[in-house]
Amino acid sequence: VAGHSFIRGGLAPHNLTSSPKLCPRLKSSALFNGALSEPSERPIVFAALNTEVRDATTKVSGFNELETRYSGFLVDLCGVIHNGFESLPHVDECLSTLRSKGAAIVFLSNSSRGSEFIVPGLRKKNIDIRPGELITPGDLVRNQIRDPTDAVFMDIGRSLFNIGRSDETGVLDGLEDKAANRMEAADYVLMTYLCDAGQSTESVEKSLEKALRLKMPMVCPNSDVIACHGDKMRLCPGYFAQMYEEMGGEVHYYGKPYSPIYEAGLERLRRLGVDDKSKVLMVGDNLLTDVKGANVHEIDSMLVATGIYRNELKDLQDMASLRSLSDKFGSVPTYAAAGFRW
Repeated sequence: VAGHSFIRGGLAPHNLTSSPKLCPRLKSSALFNGALSEPSERPIVFAALNTEVRDATTKVSGFNELETRYSGFLVDLCGVIHNGFESLPHVDECLSTLRSKGAAIVFLSNSSRGSEFIVPGLRKKNIDIRPGELITPGDLVRNQIRDPTDAVFMDIGRSLFNIGRSDETGVLDGLEDKAANRMEAADYVLMTYLCDAGQSTESVEKSLEKALRLKMPMVCPNSDVIACHGDKMRLCPGYFAQMYEEMGGEVHYYGKPYSPIYEAGLERLRRLGVDDKSKVLMVGDNLLTDVKGANVHEIDSMLVATGIYRNELKDLQDMASLRSLSDKFGSVPTYAAAGFRW
């Protein structure tokens, strides 16, 4: 499955800001205080939606109201199952109940890291995740770096330069022979950098300018722009990838809302016996990744209010805020719930 990109077609995001120069303004906006009332001068939209999205969202108290409707669940991690540091309330009970009723669960995280590097940390948070239940775009990209089979990686070259943190494990572990020490010696750049909102991004922006001068394509596993990290927000690789697009660079995405990660998740559910998409529910906290991808891939979805919109949605006390966000971003969840609970 080829990664979708701005250049090659598929889902094509307009960028979060109208110019990279607006990024400092964006970082100080309400976006990184947990709200998205003023995230940009123009919202991210996606072209070529092949399905009409629902025009209304049903508020539910939990999965108990949907007990017989779904047998397979695609579930985001950060903002749904944990907040970056600890498990969120009711998660353990809800997972146990779903499993006791025979539900097939596949976690879809937008992480750049391979799943085998993430699972130990989840277990330290007392999150009951089982072998084979987690898929990340990091998994997909690591597999392609190791053994290229899709159109992007067969064409892009074999040597990468990683723009990322040196202390981030699970990105290039076991792939060191594929990574160049200098950008000039690489065929493409891999974008995996993330940092706390408000932290200086000057060094990353200089790397992007250099990559653009070298006309290097970029692969971005994690298409998230922001994610919750405890009580704060964190800039994710998708933020910098969109900046690179705005500068004129070519970017290939593998995470939500793009097809590679959804196709991998649906295939995993098929192996678990769920081959009818009408029986699948995507659960996430992000309208632009989790819900948008579900809309495009014709999957029902549930938005939970414990993630990046937690300050604005306020446990769904007022559904008008959700309707406003849905209108702004052009993606509509089938259901909304205060949290991941039975």
